[in-house]
Amino acid sequence: HFADRKALYEGLELPVTFSAGIACLPLGEPVELDQLVERADRALYLAKEKRNCFAYWDHRESKPYIIEQ
Repeated sequence: HFADRKALYEGLELPVTFSAGIACLPLGEPVELDQLVERADRALYLAKEKRNCFAYWDHRESKPYIIEQ
């Protein structure tokens, strides 16, 4: 599990975290690049807020969606 990993830096064990925002270009829907980046950004911040989960942009619902672990 990624959240259980530690990094060793100058003799200190540091927790390692990773967050990413994911948005896909929906078929048949015209989306500008800045819209796609904004959707991924919103998913990223939702994932960071909830911690230990996955978040992606649900274009059908027009909002970020969380998958809890």
